[in-house]
Amino acid sequence: METTKLSSKGQVVIPGSLRKSHHWESGQELVVIDVGDGILLKSAAVFEETQINDVASCLKYTGDGWIYLGNKNTGLIVNTPANISIKTVIYKLKKATNLRTGKPEKSNGYKLQSFVRTLKEGSEVKILELDIDKNGHFWVQVDEL
Repeated sequence: METTKLSSKGQVVIPGSLRKSHHWESGQELVVIDVGDGILLKSAAVFEETQINDVASCLKYTGDGWIYLGNKNTGLIVNTPANISIKTVIYKLKKATNLRTGKPEKSNGYKLQSFVRTLKEGSEVKILELDIDKNGHFWVQVDEL
């Protein structure tokens, strides 16, 4: 344990051995936390706190997921044939759309579970499964290529 003194300006010198062990350089921003019988110094966060949904689209994801095409196919897929269930053809998205995991739950108004990421305009996908709800809404499971 080391000791230090509080200056008349309220400054404290943190012993060099502690600065070195915590990799604190001159100008390091610290968070000061009152712990009742003393204070705790911690490195300030370099980035703002985020939730997984805030950054999930940055993650590399390959594989299948579900996209919502809208009512009677709103034209997200280029040159969609009359029989959209053909699985051997590669389609290009006309506009960006969200890729989600989990099969749509019919009991939940066909809402999808978790967001994976946004597929960009021009992304190539292969349709694996098609589902159409009672209102004519197209839900397709796709494999992103």
